[in-house]
Amino acid sequence: MLQNNLTKMLAAALIVAPMCGCSVDSLKDAANFASSSGTEAKKTTVDVEAVSLTGAKLVASYAVAMAGVTEAQSDLAKAFNLDDLANELETQKTALKSGNLTSDDAEKVVELSEKANKAIEEKMKEQTELDAQAKKKVGSALVKYSVGTAGTAMLINTAKNVVTDTSSYIASLPWTQRAGALSGDMTVALNVAKEIPSLTKNLISTGNSFVEYASAQGIDVKKAKSEMSKAAGF
Repeated sequence: MLQNNLTKMLAAALIVAPMCGCSVDSLKDAANFASSSGTEAKKTTVDVEAVSLTGAKLVASYAVAMAGVTEAQSDLAKAFNLDDLANELETQKTALKSGNLTSDDAEKVVELSEKANKAIEEKMKEQTELDAQAKKKVGSALVKYSVGTAGTAMLINTAKNVVTDTSSYIASLPWTQRAGALSGDMTVALNVAKEIPSLTKNLISTGNSFVEYASAQGIDVKKAKSEMSKAAGF
């Protein structure tokens, strides 16, 4: 049931906030949900349905934001003729948009994102001179990248709450039930929540480097800078 709800929420979010042209403000509806309070987390009886729903919403919002980042990274890879990397990123983007994320996907998304950023940054450091078409692609990609980064950054506090609330749920169970308490969507949500803070840090750091490079190339980065500043505020 939770997997079905997650897929529906993701589909709705992708319709409302298409990553090719939205601003970070339009992602707030996808990310604006109530997480459990610290007081509730300390109760002996934990509402497992509430914990599960919050986690499912987190994963849906994360998938929307990271689909935008991945699409941007794919565009940047193409601009620098990193075709194999672009293909990997396209596959990941499709998986993110499907909403059918597994517990292993959270780590895979981070690994490919960091791999892509490193490869793209290395190409930029070569001071490759871009033609007009490539400059246009880089400019539009950086807007998508910064919007997705800000959308991911907005989830940091909720991610921390998901980790806390899930831990409290496990602690509320008899010790004989704890080992097998997590499965399915709750495991996905917990893995995603754990990855978000460090992932966001990498996205912001590398994104600022991308913007600096693009600016030196004479590319208009006003929109990208504005969105990146929003990411830094979380």
